Amino acid sequence: MLVKLKKTLPSFWAKFNLGERKKETALIKSWDNSISKAIGGKFSGQSRILVFEKDLVVIECLNSVWAQEFKFREKKIIQWINQYFGKNKISRIKFVW
Repeated sequence: MLVKLKKTLPSFWAKFNLGERKKETALIKSWDNSISKAIGGKFSGQSRILVFEKDLVVIECLNSVWAQEFKFREKKIIQWINQYFGKNKISRIKFVW
């Protein structure tokens, strides 16, 4: 039995949550540009997203000083990420260096 790809693809994407993963990947790739728009240009190039895990995002910072600067803006970053995804995806951020 042949099934049209057009019919099966949406359920495949939903089953493996690929739409969400695609948005995560896009944010990871555009992080420098995105974070500067969200909290200021001086933050560009100082961090990168390592992983999304349930309601947590892990962000690697250049050093402990930058990690602290990002920590001060954690609530704003969470709001911005949730706005990007259009839902309350993130409730915690872990900053590492």
